[in-house]
Amino acid sequence: MNKMLGEGLKGKLVIVAGAASGIGFATALMLDEIGAKVVGIDKNIKGLDTLSQKMSNNSHEYLEQDLSKVNEFQSILSSLIKSKGELYALIHPAAYLKRQNNKDVTEDDWDAQINVNLKGTYFLARDCGDLMVKQGNGGRLILFTSGAFLLGSSFGSTSMGADVYTASKGGIVSIVRSFSKTYGKHNILVNAVSPGQVDTPMQHEGLEPGFAEELSKSCPLGRMATPEEVASVAIFLASSNASFINNAVINVSGGILAH
Repeated sequence: MNKMLGEGLKGKLVIVAGAASGIGFATALMLDEIGAKVVGIDKNIKGLDTLSQKMSNNSHEYLEQDLSKVNEFQSILSSLIKSKGELYALIHPAAYLKRQNNKDVTEDDWDAQINVNLKGTYFLARDCGDLMVKQGNGGRLILFTSGAFLLGSSFGSTSMGADVYTASKGGIVSIVRSFSKTYGKHNILVNAVSPGQVDTPMQHEGLEPGFAEELSKSCPLGRMATPEEVASVAIFLASSNASFINNAVINVSGGILAH
């Protein structure tokens, strides 16, 4: 990896929400290579164990945490700061997707996705942002939306639908728009990465046979992104090279949003 990608991140404390798989997993590994101090958060403890075995530095921390349990975030952050030092960045690709026909969506289905994708993101980003304000040294909040918030769910009337996920990801953009103003004056930069189709376990979960190939063909590049290709954009936004980027939504869709 090009070390310039993560300029200024060596020795910095970075929280990665959703670190047990996919984009979060790739992000944590890249940060480890750069020399950042990583705190990986996920409710998938097996995935965190796998991550810890691949990391070269044994000083990182891994927390089993349900990201919908927002009342626990402040105590987690307080404990982390005491043991690890000042927080520099939050990178938050964690998400939950349940594919289903929109006629089958229940209130529980809605709540499960909104609670992780929107509520959990809002409160963790807010609590990290408030902590960074108190620290007085700026920081980064890097959230994840999706190209789906612009395109909509094309398969809502089938078992491959993602209407609720799409709605939750649209809300992330609104959070970025607001937080970039709230925290920007404290030199805390707030941005979002907007992937298209990414080759992750979540992307493939619940897909009918052959549907992944259909999704790949919908991209002008003819394939899905790798988790590393998306993670590298988040790393850049966390770096000192992105010191004047605030309130941006970075499209990493391979051109699918042009369709």
